[in-house]
Amino acid sequence: MNVAVLVSVLIHLLALVILAMSALLKPHRASVVPVFELVNLQKPKLRPLQPKVLPPPEPPPPEPEPVRPPEAPMLTPTPTKPPPPKKPEPKVVKEVLDEAVPVKEVVREQQVLQPQVQMSVPQDPRLTIWAARVKKKVDQLWNPPTGIDILGAVKAVVNFKVARAGGTVVSADISEASGNQVLDELALMTIRRLEGIPPIPENFPNDEIEVRCEFPYQGQ
Repeated sequence: MNVAVLVSVLIHLLALVILAMSALLKPHRASVVPVFELVNLQKPKLRPLQPKVLPPPEPPPPEPEPVRPPEAPMLTPTPTKPPPPKKPEPKVVKEVLDEAVPVKEVVREQQVLQPQVQMSVPQDPRLTIWAARVKKKVDQLWNPPTGIDILGAVKAVVNFKVARAGGTVVSADISEASGNQVLDELALMTIRRLEGIPPIPENFPNDEIEVRCEFPYQGQ
């Protein structure tokens, strides 16, 4: 039994050796290396694309003309007869009598034109402009009524002092009475109502200026 197994193994070994020897003795084929050939291909010529030409847009349909309403027929004005010309009225001439204007009223109108105020200051050329401005303010305030019971021409004289500080009137009194108390009070009140007196010139040495002011009045 063992001998049969041994013989079978040897036979197989021998067959394997024969196969190996036959593989070694067989000529070896050279390996084929694939060869690639480079071919220069030209770029395909492309035809230029022609731009698509769009057809012009169709013009919009014309707008329908507005329908004008029929014009109203013109009315021919009926001729009217011109009014008859008016007859000129006769002019009425009114006679003006001398008695219509009494003499007394003329005299009263003349009384309104009162003489202007007379003012005097110390004789100094530096006070010329200052005195003119003060007199202008006094003339604006002096407006006596025409009903004062005075006969003829009279005057009320007021002496007053103006201080440098603030340009104010520090004192005022009647130095010469007119003979009528009402006129004297009006003259004194005019001086006391003075406001906005221009300042005393700086180059004038005195701190006060004494002013004499005459208020004339024309009576009946």
